[in-house]
Formats: sequence, structure tokens, C-alpha cells
Amino acid sequence: MPDEDEVLKHLYLAKGIPRDHYDRLLSELQELTDEFNWATGRNEKPEDIRHYIRTKQKQKKWVTFNGTHRRIRGVMGDVVPAEYMHILIAIYQDMNESPETISNHQALQNELVQRFFEATGRLRRAGDLVAALIEIRKDGLLPHLKPKPPFDFDGLKEDRPTAD
Repeated sequence: MPDEDEVLKHLYLAKGIPRDHYDRLLSELQELTDEFNWATGRNEKPEDIRHYIRTKQKQKKWVTFNGTHRRIRGVMGDVVPAEYMHILIAIYQDMNESPETISNHQALQNELVQRFFEATGRLRRAGDLVAALIEIRKDGLLPHLKPKPPFDFDGLKEDRPTAD
């Protein structure tokens, strides 16, 4: 059986869709996942495939298209009107989570959708809002997040009785 990582890379390159677009092109992500599962005998979920690709990319262990990818129309100004960009950025800053983290956690996706709807009166899918945030970041317009405080491991310790 071929190496599973190589199979996924081959399928990814063949589709020609940049990883950031899979947040809103869910049928394409499902198709990529189905092809991978069929070719490898695995039973992965689309969100796991998307997370794997992002993780490998962050580690600089993922393939690139070298300009041969499909050109896909963006969401800012189309699915998410440009006049709402400042609202989306404010929500992102307040949530203090990266678009990739939001994309990988259902509760954060729900929060983003709810807060955007409350602020604009427009219901948009989480994948579209995340894709818009990524586009804004690529344009150099997304502010950096606030540093998070270090995790409090002391809060995890149990109170243990002392020896008499």
C-alpha cells in the first residue's frame, strides 16, 4: 500500500484547491476525504483531513502548487460584504483565536456565526467567515492577536491530605 501521506499529497495537488479554501468548499473537502479514504482504506473525517494538511503546512512539510492551483473567487465583498469587514475583525480580536483554531472547534464556529449575526443581522456559514478572515490576513489587514496568559497548571492540582 502506498504511503498515506503521499496519497493525500497527490490527491491534494490533483484537486488544485489551496488549503484555506476548504473551509467554505465543504463538498470539495468531502470529495478529497472520500478519495483519500477509498485509496487508503481509512475512515477519516473531512475536518481531520483539513487539520492534518494545516498542521503539515505549519511544519513546512506540505506540498505547494507553485502557481498551478485553481483560482477561486474570494468571499470578502461577495459572500461577506466589505462593509462588514471591520465588524468581523472586531469579533475576531475579541474572540482572540486564529481562523484555523476557530475552524477546528465547533463551539468557536458557533460563537463566530452567532456574534456576526447579532452584529450585522446577516447569517453566514462559519466556513465563509473563517475564509474571509484568512483573506483579510493575506491582504495584511488582520491585526495580531493578544498574547494569551500561560496555562495555570497549579489550578489542576488536587488538594491532598498531608500525613499526620
